[in-house]
Amino acid sequence: MPIANPERHGVLFSRRASERLAEHALYIFERTGDPERADQWLDAFRRGIEENLLPFPELGRPIPEFCPRCRKFVFREHTLIYLLREGTIFILTIYRQNLP
Repeated sequence: MPIANPERHGVLFSRRASERLAEHALYIFERTGDPERADQWLDAFRRGIEENLLPFPELGRPIPEFCPRCRKFVFREHTLIYLLREGTIFILTIYRQNLP
């Protein structure tokens, strides 16, 4: 198990990652007709990052086939591809498991 890093890391989303989050929230809204469900999903996603990646930024497994310093973290049914650099977690993309 990774050791918690005492430094507080920040999180930045790439344009693609931000678009993927918005697309998924819109999908939830369109399927349910309930904007609160989409907001709840976004809140849970944010908490997942705050409770897992921020205290343990090296929690994700390395994926050198994607890029030399990239890592992959799975939260519920979604995968985050991120890069840890200079105390910041750069989320490059987000996708549903088993979907590109």
